[in-house]
Amino acid sequence: MGRKVFLSMLGTGVYSPCTYKYQGHEANPTRFIQRATLQLIGAKSWNKNDRMMILLTGKARKLNWAVKGNKREVRREIRGEVRKETIDYIGLKTELENLRLPCPIGNINIPEGKNHEEMWKIFDIIYDKLNDGDELYIDLTHGFRYLPMLIVLVNYAKFLKNVQIKSMTYGNFEAQEKGITPVVDLLPIASLQDWTTAAADYINNGYTKHLKDLDRKNKFVKKLCDVTLERQTCRGIDIDNGRNVKKLLELKTDAEKPLIARLYKKIQEEEQKRQEESVNSCLTAASWCYDNALYQQAITILEEGLVTFVYKKCKDITDNRNLVESALNIQIRNIPEDKWNLGEKKPEDKEVYKNIVRKLLANPLFIKKDGHNNALIKLCSKIKKTRNDYNHAGFRPNAIRPNNIITKIQEYIDSTEEIIKTFDL
Repeated sequence: MGRKVFLSMLGTGVYSPCTYKYQGHEANPTRFIQRATLQLIGAKSWNKNDRMMILLTGKARKLNWAVKGNKREVRREIRGEVRKETIDYIGLKTELENLRLPCPIGNINIPEGKNHEEMWKIFDIIYDKLNDGDELYIDLTHGFRYLPMLIVLVNYAKFLKNVQIKSMTYGNFEAQEKGITPVVDLLPIASLQDWTTAAADYINNGYTKHLKDLDRKNKFVKKLCDVTLERQTCRGIDIDNGRNVKKLLELKTDAEKPLIARLYKKIQEEEQKRQEESVNSCLTAASWCYDNALYQQAITILEEGLVTFVYKKCKDITDNRNLVESALNIQIRNIPEDKWNLGEKKPEDKEVYKNIVRKLLANPLFIKKDGHNNALIKLCSKIKKTRNDYNHAGFRPNAIRPNNIITKIQEYIDSTEEIIKTFDL
């Protein structure tokens, strides 16, 4: 388990004492949201390895951190006249020391953040202070103008240092009533960013891991994982029958929060669009794999899907898919009949199989035109050659260059769609 780390920026204002309240619990009266937040999040139970990190500009350090003589000069307007007045004012450093927490009190110098360069400097300072696996408790009360930078920082640190956001809060002093100031939970902001990233991971790259990690019990996510996995692992029978895809599109995109349900709906709409634009389930899966850079899966599913298409068209001739595949190979390679190897297991099957193959070769899907293979057979030949090259890792003469493989697979997907449309008329 990583360290617990409290992270907060100290402002320069003159803060009035109040009672901060969070999730039904009230902190002891204090001027400083940092002190109240540490009490409210249970920092008393932390240990010496945990950390408090208070970010201080030079001005904040002077006015609100270590206040000289525990006195501060303030300006008050009385009857239209501005007067200076000195008040008792204990700084945050002393307030935190009085809490007697088990973890060290860290104070970190930062620039004002007045420009782009200073913002990046603050980013680097905070990031360098974090360790792998830290659990962050972030107070944004005096750092709200830094919010965009902090959100970027958090996501960056999540990726590179595997940090977790356990709490993100804001003391809403403007909403104070009768001396009680609510502390607002801003964790959904970080959570929504996680969901958005997870949804984008699927839509752009086909990854479901992050969605699954965020919502393991949701039926929609489970079914999406099923659909994705059968494509990633080239499960042709499941892809061809399309049951998982059908169930996915029928499921309600229920989620605990409407914002998340909208993300699921977006994923469902993308898959619905893909289904509507395609003419064949295996072709849809091959196209999905291609779009997600799963090129080996794409060419594998494309070839096997095309064989399955031909097999279904020839069901009146045979229910043996292997014979259909053999017939395609015979036509592609122009193998003479005395060289046919049809995989018969019994001697009496040999002539039966040959008769079936002869009928297949006479089918319009196989038949040659003007002594040359038709477009479907030519396409099968090209796909087979590219798939073999890919599966043998290019260890063969005249291996296809990487970029050419990718280009060819896209061309084959387009050509397959046109041929299927032609024979489906």
